Amino acid sequence: QPGMEVEAREPAEAFPSRVRALANEGKLNEALACCEEWISTDKLNASAHYLRAMISQELGVLAGARHSLQRAIYLEQDFVLAHFAMGNLARMEGRHDESDRHFRNALSLMRRCEPDEILPEAEGLNVARLREIITSISTLEPIR
Repeated sequence: QPGMEVEAREPAEAFPSRVRALANEGKLNEALACCEEWISTDKLNASAHYLRAMISQELGVLAGARHSLQRAIYLEQDFVLAHFAMGNLARMEGRHDESDRHFRNALSLMRRCEPDEILPEAEGLNVARLREIITSISTLEPIR
């Protein structure tokens, strides 16, 4: 029928900025739904799983956040921010050995990076600053 527009599927590259925009506006349930749609079109995208984890955590769905972070790390073993987030989540839940293991992984992975390098999904956070954060909240010694 005339005037009945069929909604086109969003191109995959539009998802990350749309998810972030919704989350930044506090529309967490919409951001989560957008993440689900993104994952349905690109199941192997570690960033999509990471963002779903961050939104789930913000919504207080910690089991969902943990599952999404595990998926992100499975898909991309050297995903520094996913290890960092997993360390934070384990720490919040009182699992300190697991927390330290993830923080150690993040610190170890960052040894390959330049201090001023901006990490993927870190929204401007550089390697040196994340190292400082990890060593300030954990019992780990800085890795040089």
